[in-house]
Amino acid sequence: IAAIAIIAGVAMSVLGGNSSTKAMPNLEGMTADEATAKLVEYGDGWFVVSTSEQYDDNIEEGRIAKQDVEAGSSAEKGTKVTYHVSKGTSQVVIPNVVGDSEDSATTTLKNAGFEVSVQYSESSDSVGKVISTSPKNGNSATKGSTVTITVGKAPSKVSVPSVIGMTYSDAADKLKANGFYAGLASGSSSNGIVTDQSETTATKGDTIYLTTKVESSGNGGSGSNGSGTGTTGGSNGGTGSSTQQ
Repeated sequence: IAAIAIIAGVAMSVLGGNSSTKAMPNLEGMTADEATAKLVEYGDGWFVVSTSEQYDDNIEEGRIAKQDVEAGSSAEKGTKVTYHVSKGTSQVVIPNVVGDSEDSATTTLKNAGFEVSVQYSESSDSVGKVISTSPKNGNSATKGSTVTITVGKAPSKVSVPSVIGMTYSDAADKLKANGFYAGLASGSSSNGIVTDQSETTATKGDTIYLTTKVESSGNGGSGSNGSGTGTTGGSNGGTGSSTQQ
């Protein structure tokens, strides 16, 4: 923002009468209105003033951080003066720390001028790593403000429902409904009945390996005057069956 003004005023006797030079006042720390009022005291057209804005980490927003004519120096009538009004603490781009470790991200952000707050969220594939920042990386934020980083932690284990005694298909459905995957243990068949499961507690999304056993059956019989096997015996035979688990 730039504005040029010809300062007019009176009170010449107070500031040195009709002297050809006058001492430049110190404007730093004043508001723009206060600085204008001060310069008006020096008389009609003594200073030609322009203003600009700049970030300053030490000067409150709206107050003069710097003037380009040194305070106390001699100024002739018509001297051009620019004073720079503070826009407050400087803005800094938030660096990208997603994927970094907690310690590394904290160091990077502090070196950039930020305070750091840490929170944690369950994540199976980003344990110990930064998942996100708030505000997001790439945005600008006031130097000295707080950036919150979210760091992944290992998911909590929960109880796995018992599926022993079920068919493999039913067991897999039940596990899926509870957030798990089913897998066959070595030597097991998807046509069998579950006799064992690998876990009773696990993390959601884990695979539970199931041991199964296939039921077997057979028929046979014998008659007094003949014999037979399977579902049909001899001419005078009979039938029979057995089940094994």
